[in-house]
Amino acid sequence: MKRITLFLLAAFFVTVSSVAQSQLSARPLSQKHLDAAAQQAGQRVKQQPSQKSLRMQQSIERHQGARMALTAHNKDMGKSLAKKHQPTALRKAPAKIIREQPAGTQVLYNRSGDAYYPFWGYVFNTSLSGAVGNVVFGANDKVYIKNLVSQAGANTWTEGTIKGNSIVVELPQVAIAYPSYGYNLEVVKLTYDASQQWYVKSTNQSLLLSYDEKTGNISYLGDDIIGLAYDDDNSWSGYADFNISFTKVTDKLVEAPANLQTELYSLTADGYQGSLLKVGFSGSDIYVQGLDPNLPDTWVKGTVSGNKATFQSGQYIGADEAAGYHQYLVSATGEEVYDDYYEEYYTEYTLSNADIVFDYDAQTKTLSNGSTFLINAGKEEVNYWAALENAQIAPFVEVAATPAAPENLDLYEGGYSYYNYGYGWGDLTFDLPTSDVDGNYILPEKLSYVAWVKVNGEERQLTFSSYDYVYLDDDETTEIPFGFSEDWDFGASGTQHNFYYYVIGPEAYGVQAIYRAAGEERRSEIAWAEVEGLGADVQPAAATPAYPDATIGANDNKIDYSFYTGDEDINTVTNNAKPETYDVAIRLNDPALAGTLIESITIPLQEVEGVSDISVFLTSQLRVENGKNAADLVVKAITPEEPGFITVTLDKPYTIPAEGVYVGYSLTVNDIDLEANETPIAITDQVNEG
Repeated sequence: MKRITLFLLAAFFVTVSSVAQSQLSARPLSQKHLDAAAQQAGQRVKQQPSQKSLRMQQSIERHQGARMALTAHNKDMGKSLAKKHQPTALRKAPAKIIREQPAGTQVLYNRSGDAYYPFWGYVFNTSLSGAVGNVVFGANDKVYIKNLVSQAGANTWTEGTIKGNSIVVELPQVAIAYPSYGYNLEVVKLTYDASQQWYVKSTNQSLLLSYDEKTGNISYLGDDIIGLAYDDDNSWSGYADFNISFTKVTDKLVEAPANLQTELYSLTADGYQGSLLKVGFSGSDIYVQGLDPNLPDTWVKGTVSGNKATFQSGQYIGADEAAGYHQYLVSATGEEVYDDYYEEYYTEYTLSNADIVFDYDAQTKTLSNGSTFLINAGKEEVNYWAALENAQIAPFVEVAATPAAPENLDLYEGGYSYYNYGYGWGDLTFDLPTSDVDGNYILPEKLSYVAWVKVNGEERQLTFSSYDYVYLDDDETTEIPFGFSEDWDFGASGTQHNFYYYVIGPEAYGVQAIYRAAGEERRSEIAWAEVEGLGADVQPAAATPAYPDATIGANDNKIDYSFYTGDEDINTVTNNAKPETYDVAIRLNDPALAGTLIESITIPLQEVEGVSDISVFLTSQLRVENGKNAADLVVKAITPEEPGFITVTLDKPYTIPAEGVYVGYSLTVNDIDLEANETPIAITDQVNEG
């Protein structure tokens, strides 16, 4: 009879902020970078943004593409993709980054120019117009420019000094920090290298911006571009600006009468998240304040005539610092078109000079059935913050309400490669309606959501741990506010939200809306997205398999059976880097092994310090009971004194049945300050059947 010793190594499976309308010409950051992107994202890799997103000021897909670029850089640099948990006090940006607006005189310019940005491993160029150029003139001739590199959404400031007709900016200056990965993105000058046909960090890092003291205008027309580079290898990130111009805004804001009386109204429209307004009437004139929620103090003006209310297109709403654009009220027409590349329909808007017209009910003072209009950057091309069709402006009274359930759930199951690149096992995208179950508008600022998982039919609320979600301030978070984004694991654009998930095994993921108003809390039904891949199957019922006595003879042949022969590369995996229990198993179901005896199990142990509850097991099926692995054949605990290959001899041999058996080991990591415990599971760099 044959007897085997198992060397247990699991198999490694590999699956290969604001922009204006982009010109769809692109090249990869590098072939190496693009290959890394393809490995981590698989079918999600896109060579261009969607047509819809190109016309929007905000887009979740841009957030996802930017994160991918950073992860591919980590892979290129050979960095550990483990997420390193930092205590709250250490997860703040370093002091050298200027995050808060400096003291001084703020000027909100009209910014235009050209820019580059990365998307799924490619670099695109875009024209920038109608953007907010946010500049503060401080003491001692200091000048601070927010988002000097416009497309990265850093929301940090770069410092310069006025010297005559120039603003001198000494670079590099850190714009974005990634403490979990140990590098920063710096604002630098980049020079085109003809031999590499690419941009590289310039030797001279003193940047001169032209400054006209009389007009206050600022510009940069130099040959170098101003971009973001990684400070670990000085490579270009794909973000950059050139042909930069900051000019004073000449359009005037609407002024309302001094003693105008206003009432609280709501603005709703098809596909719009909704917002609150203040509306006042003065004779036949109607004044609306806060059309852009980021600009609650600015006005637009209309005129009431009979049963119609008319607003002139092209009114200046103001400088929306949050969105990064000077916003205008503009009329538009929409046509449904098909994006062949993304295989989706979207509305393509065209700007119009026509007035914006509503039906007006004098008795209820309600405006309804509004013609299509945009809150748009500038008046020349489509680049909208919000598109409003069939809009209604109606008096609003806060009441307790049950929120509508989340809609349009889209679960992306990324699988092992996704997880190994630091994304978690996938992500969930969904719409969080700003309406109650009866279709009435509710306040987004009083709306939030919680996530759920369904495990073996049991519904459990999901907790977001800072070990996984490293950019959350709290150690544990259960509830996410409407519109929340930390530009990594959570994203939001209008009513659309998404988050990445780091648990594997649930057969469904769910989202539930919570609304707190008028002194009450009410919750929606849970909306579910069913898992189709890993974890989709509900675990089987408990079994009591046979473990017959068997004897190994002195002359029986002995073989070592393993996925690891000594020639394969060994990797260490899991990006969790957190205290948790790991259960690892392989399945032996080769018919040739039926009747063979298992005498011992050998496991690869990375570390013994900071690790407890180490055991090996045999089981006829994979089951979890009360959150723990429930092996149904044998579990044998061990306390090894040092790491390495640990061989555990079973108390009695086990005969492999025709249906096969699972062989595995378990351990609990308690201390992640030790590097080996950040990625404690060893695997072979190959795919194995079974």
